[in-house]
Amino acid sequence: VGAPQLDLKSASSVAAAGATLESHDFDLLILDLNLPMRDGESPVKDGGMRLLRTIVRGGPRLRRPKHIVGLTEFADLFK
Repeated sequence: VGAPQLDLKSASSVAAAGATLESHDFDLLILDLNLPMRDGESPVKDGGMRLLRTIVRGGPRLRRPKHIVGLTEFADLFK
């Protein structure tokens, strides 16, 4: 039996992550809570939380990952 196949995708903004979640199914989403809203913009401290809320609400186009892990280096976001 061979090693399982991994298909990794990355997105550098909330908008890019949303577009990826519209077109792919994922077992795991690793989400930085400090993300820019769009590519090329500065990070927004609650950008990742905004995406998470949209995923949890069950937006009609977003495919919900089976598991979500949130990460941050900021203590105030950790709360």
